[in-house]
Amino acid sequence: MTSVNTERRFETLTKKSETIEVNKAILYQDLYDYIKRFKTEEDDVLLSILLPMYNEEKTIKSVLEKLPYNDSIEIIVVDDHSTDGSLEKIEEVKLKREIKVISHKENQGYGGAIISGISQVKGKIIVTMDSDGQHSPDDIFNLIKPIFEEEADYTIGSRYKGKYFYQLPILTRLGEVLVEKL
Repeated sequence: MTSVNTERRFETLTKKSETIEVNKAILYQDLYDYIKRFKTEEDDVLLSILLPMYNEEKTIKSVLEKLPYNDSIEIIVVDDHSTDGSLEKIEEVKLKREIKVISHKENQGYGGAIISGISQVKGKIIVTMDSDGQHSPDDIFNLIKPIFEEEADYTIGSRYKGKYFYQLPILTRLGEVLVEKL
């Protein structure tokens, strides 16, 4: 019979987890400073991060663990009737941080998930991110800074803006031009 020293392994995992949290605190320090500066006593939540989700079992846990965490930030995941283990992955993360989950009883599509989420947010500023990891949480501060500074009422992040525009499908290019004109 062999034995395994689980105490040492747990200690290593704990140290790794603490290091990740410290690194996130440094990474998101500008965001946390802005939240502290702009939050008023009436504000329970200043920033809402909304993630529509459908069958993202492979990515959702990692995405949620990378998001900034602060008492003034709420995280809302709208499950659009996933049929894989996505909800179980969220439950694992909920053991460490508060996450609000809205579950659709039937698939309503991306737009339906966004609408459901927006109807439940508490924050003055809303950031929507895809739950498949294609958006980097590191970009949140740069996305919302112009709103904090009252330079913009809203911002739109695009990984295509100024790059590869000519390679995009014509309808996508047309949509980008129309959105820019708003």
